[in-house]
Amino acid sequence: MPEYFLRRILFSIVTALLVAVIFLSPALAAPLARPISIKSLSTPCEIKRADAPGIWHAAKPGLSLGVGDVLRTGPGGKALLVMSDGSKMVLGPGSRLQIEEVAPNRVFGLDTGKLKSFIKKLQPGNKFEVKTPLASASVRGTVFEVGYDEGKKNGYLNVNEGTVALLKDGKEILVHNGQRVGFTPEAPLEAPVQKASSLGGTDRESVRREVSLGMAKEQVMASAAYELRLAEYQEGKVMTDVFGKRVRLEEYIIRRPLEVAAADQDKAFKLVVLNDRSDRSDYYYYRGIFNASLPTDLSVAFRQMNGKLGAKPD
Repeated sequence: MPEYFLRRILFSIVTALLVAVIFLSPALAAPLARPISIKSLSTPCEIKRADAPGIWHAAKPGLSLGVGDVLRTGPGGKALLVMSDGSKMVLGPGSRLQIEEVAPNRVFGLDTGKLKSFIKKLQPGNKFEVKTPLASASVRGTVFEVGYDEGKKNGYLNVNEGTVALLKDGKEILVHNGQRVGFTPEAPLEAPVQKASSLGGTDRESVRREVSLGMAKEQVMASAAYELRLAEYQEGKVMTDVFGKRVRLEEYIIRRPLEVAAADQDKAFKLVVLNDRSDRSDYYYYRGIFNASLPTDLSVAFRQMNGKLGAKPD
């Protein structure tokens, strides 16, 4: 074959390889470059890097986490962690989490505190695991919360969706949607129990009728605007929920609500809450009618309440 054609063939092969590297490398590297990162946080929240043991730095949104890194939160602190596949984790206040593996398996050590995980379906052969000093929880794709108290030496697992395998002292049990199980150093794992509601069925329906109005968005916004005109106190702020969506939160307190009989208006107040997202709005209210005229400082009345649904205040 003439040398000219050999050079053309070699040039074409090299060009094709370079194009493949340029266009495919970012796609291949993207999931591995930042497999776990901090989406948002509230202070105090600190990070200790694997290559600098003993040194804690203030954590910041956007930081990526690698094997051996430790993240801790103080009282009131939280951190939202996101993974390359869209899975999320929320590290609660007073918690300490160590990254043990990042890809393809994700393994975390929860030394203390609580961690709620929203895990998407994993690839075959991959695992997601949260280990505490007593037990470990592993899943394929679910929503669950693991907690451990290093002072009391006990922990728990709550499952909100799917199924989680909990392993302790060589014994494994499956915990399903809506179930909870606790664990301690001395006792073997017991069968999970259904998470009990604090309200019975009849009371739950009463609460649902009381606080959820089931209106269309236009009705919600109109009602909220009406409540706003009557409010003595209002507070509003914008937050980001666990799924990364912006939520406008507004709260109003209304004294002497008009829907209450005139004789009871001095004894009543109404709390209105509006949660407004781009695709929906939720409007809730709580109306309380007391057996005496309410003071200017409503917290005085709240402290007298015994907390039982339908019961009169003390």
